[in-house]
Amino acid sequence: MQKGHPRHKQLKRAKRDMYLYRRRKSKEMVEALRLTFKCIGETFAGVSKAIAKYFRSA
Repeated sequence: MQKGHPRHKQLKRAKRDMYLYRRRKSKEMVEALRLTFKCIGETFAGVSKAIAKYFRSA
């Protein structure tokens, strides 16, 4: 005799797939945010060096 309804297996598999999908997407978002803030930090560092150089020479 079959144990459980086949639909339950399908739902369980779908929930697991969605869990893995969301986990992968969240890792991608974290990586994107990290790279964005890294670029912003590098830009800010360059601008602050330029400002400091300007005021040192003035």
